[in-house]
Amino acid sequence: MSSYFSLFSQIYHLQERLLTSKLKKHPKLPISTGQMKLLMSLWENDQISINEIVKRNCLKKSTISTMLPRLEAAELIEIKPNLNDKRIKNVKLTKNAVELKNNHLKIVAIIEKEIFKDINEDEKEIFFKLLNIIKNNLIKKEKLNC
Repeated sequence: MSSYFSLFSQIYHLQERLLTSKLKKHPKLPISTGQMKLLMSLWENDQISINEIVKRNCLKKSTISTMLPRLEAAELIEIKPNLNDKRIKNVKLTKNAVELKNNHLKIVAIIEKEIFKDINEDEKEIFFKLLNIIKNNLIKKEKLNC
């Protein structure tokens, strides 16, 4: 019998592989899965600070700091000083990134359809609730501010 950790790891890697293959087939989405996840948090709430991006993605600041220059070079984001506090840097989506959103949503819908094949809505809802409990347990255990 496989352990939960092993199963979570397998699901994560399979999902990453599937998303990567979909992104590579789509010429209008020239970004990595990690960059896509970062853009997703900005699509939900644009013009937020780097610290807020770190918090929303539950990643280290150093990880985000390596992604941001690449996204800026690809003309998908702009990094600007906060108007109220020049020490804080805000990240803003460019027109190019906003245009990517619809393509991304189509890919996510395809992947979700593949992932949840043979699973009904009630089961998906229970699964989602359980995953959120697990995520919150991990956040509490690691004393993360996500």
